[in-house]
Amino acid sequence: MKEPSSLRCRVFVDDSVHDVDGFVLTAAVITFDDLSPKIAELLRGVGLKPGIDEYKSHSRKDSDEPSRRLRSELGELLYQSGARIALAVTPRGQRDAAGVDMLALLARLKSDGALGPSEVSVWLDEGLLTGAASSWLESHPSHGLLIESEQDSKKVLELQLADLVAHTASTIIRCELGSISKMVPAGPNSGYDPNELFPLEFGLWAGLRYNLAGLQIKQSDLNGLDFQTYYAFGLSINEQCSPMVKAAVRAQLETVYLGCIH
Repeated sequence: MKEPSSLRCRVFVDDSVHDVDGFVLTAAVITFDDLSPKIAELLRGVGLKPGIDEYKSHSRKDSDEPSRRLRSELGELLYQSGARIALAVTPRGQRDAAGVDMLALLARLKSDGALGPSEVSVWLDEGLLTGAASSWLESHPSHGLLIESEQDSKKVLELQLADLVAHTASTIIRCELGSISKMVPAGPNSGYDPNELFPLEFGLWAGLRYNLAGLQIKQSDLNGLDFQTYYAFGLSINEQCSPMVKAAVRAQLETVYLGCIH
């Protein structure tokens, strides 16, 4: 992720709620670039009108080739942009705290210098600025976050990337929990036989891993820079989450391997 001192960090936040598995995952897409023109171009490419139509992860894609193509192209844009991903996981029974968990995580990343020296603009999707989140902002005046709440993802196009990330990361966790079990073909340009089958969570993780990785190295093997494991760029797990959810998040998302996977 580029960190030019003259540009303000831009953060876009959406969540994904899972009643049966008992968690809410809030995702932040963090960038110094304006990605909205490219997203608008991708929307128009599949026949959608920016500002009126939008990509929504929860809509069925089985028989909708344009939506599947848009999902793939948005994922490719995320990778090419070098944007970073921060994730906060909150118990489903405490959904009002999801915004708090993400804001606290962003404030920590800001304090650590990971979001650059300027103030940080944060666009929150509708419903994330709860009373608890507003109280948190008031009680932490030095957070350095400029909040734009109740944003419409049809108008703030980068929120559609946050929607994609929240759904994808949640699915990875649900696979680890055993709620989803699915094998999918590797597909083209994967380094594998396109027809070879892999667990769904592997393919989803592979698509996000470079954006998930932070700068801090956890371990490095004998092959050096090409084979390192990094801590996540930003991850918060609410202590009230169930032990199973905590274990699933840590197993899949706490660290990111950036070596060869084929």
